[in-house]
Amino acid sequence: MPATVSAFWFTKKLLRGSIGGDAFIQNMDDMLSAMIRCDRNHPSIFLWGMMNEGRSVKMLEKLNKTARIVDPTRPTCYAENHVDVGIKEGTIFMPDVAGLNYILEQYDKLHRDFPQLILINAECANGDKSFIGDLESQLKSSDKIKADLDYMDTRSWLAGSCIWCFHDYGSEYKPVWPIQTSGVVDVYRRYKEAAWMLKARWSNDPFIRIAGHWSWPGEEGKEREIRVWNNCEEVHLYLNGEEIPKSGEIVVTAQCESLKKGELFITVENR
Repeated sequence: MPATVSAFWFTKKLLRGSIGGDAFIQNMDDMLSAMIRCDRNHPSIFLWGMMNEGRSVKMLEKLNKTARIVDPTRPTCYAENHVDVGIKEGTIFMPDVAGLNYILEQYDKLHRDFPQLILINAECANGDKSFIGDLESQLKSSDKIKADLDYMDTRSWLAGSCIWCFHDYGSEYKPVWPIQTSGVVDVYRRYKEAAWMLKARWSNDPFIRIAGHWSWPGEEGKEREIRVWNNCEEVHLYLNGEEIPKSGEIVVTAQCESLKKGELFITVENR
């Protein structure tokens, strides 16, 4: 089941300068203290994030101390996207929980080398651009998210994961300007296929959906993949009454060798 994500930052003002400078550290300390005082009575918060993808021993020492004074009941965390740098500088060992952004291929070695570390994934997936109306881009993003979650679900020593990101958002980052479109829902909060896949993965209520709209004029006779999101025990897929062979569980995949006009439908069983 997905965990509730705690707040990771609190906006006060932007100070120019390097991470770890005195003005930067004081600003960070003020924001962390304000964030904790504002939100510490929310039971859904399970840790306090001190920094994302930046490191400073002096800064983390101060922030750790402040967090434990203002709220001694919750652990601290900072999110690292360069494990080798975090190890070299010692910052990855400073919070109560070490947050990891991406770099999934390094998790096993980090856990093997430092089994005492409490680890959590703080960002994963960040799929490529995906748009409602472009099924190929949505399925590619869904596959990336599923692969990351499948990998982390097999690591019992990993406390949890956080998908980046929930919704598309405005961005000044030049490669994606004006909108970053890696969300599982778009800017209007409409579900992309990745959101339906996650519903099938995490929902306790029976759920099933054929990915895409399946109105393909001019595509008759061509081969198409049929993707079905579901959490049911058994799925049967039919095209014009003829069952199509399929594979998979949460993601059921079938290959329609010759698309035909007619009716595509599903029957399911839950024992």
